Amino acid sequence: PAVPSFLKYIPAALQNSVLKVAAKATNKPGLETLRKNLALHPAVTFLSRTQVADEQTALSFINPALYKEIDTQRYADRLRTLFDSRKADTDPLNRVLYTDIKTTLVDEMLTKCDRMTMINGIEGRVPFLDHRMVELAFTVPHIYKRSGNTGKVVLRNILAKKLGHDLAFRVKTGFNSPLQQWLAKDAKTISFVKTQLNEAATLPLLNKKSVGECAQQPAAFSATSVYPLVCLNHFCHREDTDTDQQLPS
Repeated sequence: PAVPSFLKYIPAALQNSVLKVAAKATNKPGLETLRKNLALHPAVTFLSRTQVADEQTALSFINPALYKEIDTQRYADRLRTLFDSRKADTDPLNRVLYTDIKTTLVDEMLTKCDRMTMINGIEGRVPFLDHRMVELAFTVPHIYKRSGNTGKVVLRNILAKKLGHDLAFRVKTGFNSPLQQWLAKDAKTISFVKTQLNEAATLPLLNKKSVGECAQQPAAFSATSVYPLVCLNHFCHREDTDTDQQLPS
């Protein structure tokens, strides 16, 4: 994440002390929050920005009898190991990018791309992930990769020459479906989700009470919690349903 530009004038070894004094002198909570965030291990920050649900929320849907079997720190430890393996790299952004390549890129983004393209008979290509391109990117200092809250600066500047500045530097737009809106307003989705969640509540690995409460009023819960439960139930009962049945789109 971007940090205030004034920090570049303060040596890294003194930032914690300076911010602590400044927070007390000015009585500005934001400075103390900044100090605490900077003191966090980068793996902690990375996890908070990439996880779908926090630990407490995720566990609330799991059968309590299984808690002792769940290692809630395994993924956090993996992230910490990856960050620590790059301690020799003085570029903080490179440590984040390395960890991203080893985790969310291969475990999530590329998996989604591969599955969605292949199921529709499309041969996907990811030219920017050619190993020579990746190796080159790691030699570029972070000051040329980010400017404030704007990322991919080198790529954007190249694109601006061909397609114009407005297009190249427009705000990033994701591909998320409006799940939360559907849960609140779309009758077909609401009905489907309630049916799926009521079925899911009977699965031995889930907490019947919390999943049942979610089934009663799914719009009151985050879509990022509801839809994984729907998908899990659909997966667990796939042999009991028509193989051609599709989730609502």
